[in-house]
Amino acid sequence: MAKFSPQGEALAVRDIHEISSTRLGDPRRAAPNLARYLDRRPEGVNEEWARRELADIKRLIDQD
Repeated sequence: MAKFSPQGEALAVRDIHEISSTRLGDPRRAAPNLARYLDRRPEGVNEEWARRELADIKRLIDQD
């Protein structure tokens, strides 16, 4: 497993979310990565973004 700085890890998670949302057409595919990221880094600016995106994904799942 690669070692990332906090900013590098945030960038990787954002990239995974972007790829899942746009190229794969399903942001729900990023949910496990967002959840793992929040488990490791529960505080901060990037974490607020991840928390919001994960909440949006959960709403999508609940609608299905």
